[in-house]
Amino acid sequence: MVFALSVQHPALLLCFPHTLITNSAKILGAVLAMALALSVGATTASAGEARLLMDLQSGQVLEAENADVQNYPASLTKMMTLYLTFEALKKGELAWDSRVPISKLAALTPPYKFALPEGATFTVREAVEGMIVISANDAAQSMCDYFGTKRGSGCGAVMTKKAHALGMSRTTFINGSGLHDPRQFTTARDMATLGMALIRDFPDQYHLFSLRAFTFRNMKLRGHNSLMYRYEGMDGLKTGFTDPSGYNLVSSAKRDGRRLVGVVLGAKNGADRASKMEAMMDAGFAGASRSKALMALAPDNKQTLQAANRAAENGGKDAAAILSGSIASPSGSADPAQSASLWATTKSALFRPLKAPEDPAQGTNASPPEPFQDDLAGSAHVAKTLSKLLPRAKPLSAVAKKAATAAPRASRIKTANAVSRSAWEVQVAAVDRPEAASTLLSQAKDVLGAKFAQIMPFTQTISRGSMTLIRARLTGFDTKASAEAACKLLQAKEKSCFVVGSKA
Repeated sequence: MVFALSVQHPALLLCFPHTLITNSAKILGAVLAMALALSVGATTASAGEARLLMDLQSGQVLEAENADVQNYPASLTKMMTLYLTFEALKKGELAWDSRVPISKLAALTPPYKFALPEGATFTVREAVEGMIVISANDAAQSMCDYFGTKRGSGCGAVMTKKAHALGMSRTTFINGSGLHDPRQFTTARDMATLGMALIRDFPDQYHLFSLRAFTFRNMKLRGHNSLMYRYEGMDGLKTGFTDPSGYNLVSSAKRDGRRLVGVVLGAKNGADRASKMEAMMDAGFAGASRSKALMALAPDNKQTLQAANRAAENGGKDAAAILSGSIASPSGSADPAQSASLWATTKSALFRPLKAPEDPAQGTNASPPEPFQDDLAGSAHVAKTLSKLLPRAKPLSAVAKKAATAAPRASRIKTANAVSRSAWEVQVAAVDRPEAASTLLSQAKDVLGAKFAQIMPFTQTISRGSMTLIRARLTGFDTKASAEAACKLLQAKEKSCFVVGSKA
C-alpha cells in the first residue's frame, strides 16, 4: 500500500528531531495503521451531506437538511474534548498551568500534533490552544485519556456520557481527536447542541475559539479556519476533515445582538464547506429572531427562514405544532449540569427522534428527512418540561400566581371561536396552561398600548396525539405590515413573537 502524508505544519515535527529518531518505528507503524483504517472506512462509508442553522437565543432551527442522519465527526470531536477540559477548569480539577502527560496512544497519532514523546508533558493552556488552532491530535487524545483515567472509564466512554447528558443522543465518541473510527458518529443537530453548550456554559473561555494563531515553545503556529477570518461576526468554533467524513464545520456568528450556530457535515471540499456555511448564515441573519425568550415557537423549519417566510404568506404551518429543532437552554441556571439536564429533558420530551440508519453508509445518500411534520411528538412529560421553560425570566409558578391574582383581567381573554379574526395575526406563545397564556397576552397588550388598542387577544387550543397546547395570539390587524410592526415592538421589549396567517 502506498500513501502520501501531507504535513502542513512541518515545524511541529522538526522541532523535536529526537522524537522522530527514537520513535520512528512506532510512529510509522501507527500512521500505516491509521492510513489502513482510513482506506477501509472510505470503502465502507461515504460522507453524507447535512446541515443545520439555529438561533441561539430562541432555539429556533432556521434551516435543516439531514440534521438527524448520522455521520463521522472528524476533528469536531475535539469540541467535546474541549468541553470536558473547560468543565475541569471551572470545577478546579485542572488549572491552566497544570501539566498533562502525552499518553501512549497520543504519541502514536499522526499529525497535526505537538510531536512530543510518550510521557512528556504539556500545559492545559497549550493543549487548548493546540486543539483549537491547529487541531493537535496528540493533545486531544492525551486530554481524553487523562479524563478517562481519572474517572475510571475509557476515554470514549467519558466523552459519550457527557454528550448524552447534553442531549446529544445520537452521538458516540471513541477517541478524543476525531481520527476516523467507524464506531464514532454524530449528527448535525447534535453538533449544534454541543456548539451551543460551549457558548452557554463557558462564556469566559469561548473567546479562545477565535484564536488565529498561538505560540508553542517559540514557534508561532497558525490556524486554517479561513471563513472565520473573513465572515463578519464569526468568532468560532471548529473545522474537521477525514476522507470518510468529508469536510465538516461548526461555526457561530453574532450580529446586532443575534447569535447563530451553524453546522455543515460532509461537504465536498473546504471551499464547498465554507460557501454552504456562509449561505446559511446570510439567510439566517436576514431574518433570525432577536428574541431572548422561548415564548413563540418558530415557523416551519424544513426550509430556510426566508423560504419559511414566503410559505407563511400562503398559510404556512404554525411552529407550535411542528417545531423541528432544539429547545433553547434556560440561561438563568448557574449550574451547567442542571442547565444541560433540563435542556436534554426538554428535547427528549418535545421531539421524537428519527430512526437512525443501521449502517451510516446506507443513510448518507438518503433523501432529506421530513421530521416532525404535522404532529407533536407526544410525551407525558411535556407539560412539566414546558413549565420549567416558560417564561425565561420567571418560573411558570410565578406567572400562574400573577394570573390567579389578576383573574378578572385574564377572564377577558376570549377563545378563537369568540373573536372576529383578521387575515394576519401575531402569536406570542404556545404554552400548556390557559392562565399562562392569558397573562402573556395581557403583558403583550400592555406593551402595545394605545397604538394597537383595536387588537384583540385570544387563545386557541390545539391537540396532537396525547399533547395539548394553548396558542396565545393577537388578532385584528388591518394588514400584514401592521402585524409585523406590532411584533417588532414586542421584540424590542424582549417579548417573543412571530407573524402568522390566521388559517395556520
